[in-house]
Amino acid sequence: MLSKGKEVYKIFYANLNLMATQKYKITNWDSGWYQIRRCLIEHNIGNDKIDELKKLNSDLAVKILPQIEEYGFLDRDEVYEEI
Repeated sequence: MLSKGKEVYKIFYANLNLMATQKYKITNWDSGWYQIRRCLIEHNIGNDKIDELKKLNSDLAVKILPQIEEYGFLDRDEVYEEI
């Protein structure tokens, strides 16, 4: 999953000059996942990699959600929000 995330970030920075980044206030190196994901999707760049990462994230959630609730970190209704 981490390697897939790195691929998305590499795609983003490789195409940075092709995107209008001001809408998402992307002005420097510390841009967040929301900003990067929304900007890539809006410009139809890297959608396949984002979808793959989303699937991996969902798979991971299925594995860890029962333990998150079991150990009392979050209640069931707070545990997971779709990307």
